[in-house]
Amino acid sequence: MFETIAVDFRRRFPVFPLPETVLLPHGIQPLHIFEPRYIQMLDHMLDGSGQIAMATWADLSPEVMESRALRQVVCLGQIVQHERVQSGYQVLLHGLCRGSIVDVQEPTDEHLYRTALIRPISGAADHGTDGVLDNARGAIRSLLRSNALKPMERLETVATWFDLDEVPTGPLVDLAGAAVLGNSDQRYKLLAEPDAQVRARMVLKELRDLERLLRLAALQPREDGGRISRN
Repeated sequence: MFETIAVDFRRRFPVFPLPETVLLPHGIQPLHIFEPRYIQMLDHMLDGSGQIAMATWADLSPEVMESRALRQVVCLGQIVQHERVQSGYQVLLHGLCRGSIVDVQEPTDEHLYRTALIRPISGAADHGTDGVLDNARGAIRSLLRSNALKPMERLETVATWFDLDEVPTGPLVDLAGAAVLGNSDQRYKLLAEPDAQVRARMVLKELRDLERLLRLAALQPREDGGRISRN
């Protein structure tokens, strides 16, 4: 999950936009590809690098049907698993890194899908030592192991990763964000934020809010006069 994969930013990437699905670096996104243009995209990519720019639309108005504007920040993803099915493809996409759209080429007769030039996004504390994130890492780890959050299955695996000191904090923050942020706008804000320290604060705040809500819920009286179990 944390291995390094080469990305050649000199070439164009196919763009796969969805309305409310935001892939984050180091996350895994299952996709069902069924539209003819994106089936063609998969056919092309499986013969090449297998890398796709996962994007979201800037305008979700129902009256806008074609050539919707794209949000500027995307997540470059690597196809790590695919299966040809009757309706198209079942795919697992592994998030590699953040990127910003520089130029978009609209579909042509040869390529039925958009392609784009992408500039990599890297910000403070993304490279070198992540000692500046140690305090945030410790706080996130403690919350993930708290009695209120411990029963949440989607956070259990992330908590296990936080116990491995050899895993850098930056990728772990993205994984925690993917697990705790359900709202697509929140996930996009995390994707678009270049500073790893700011991302850590965003995830930490969300975890604290969730932990507080679950603690309060556990204290609410049940109809039978007991308490809601934390387990």
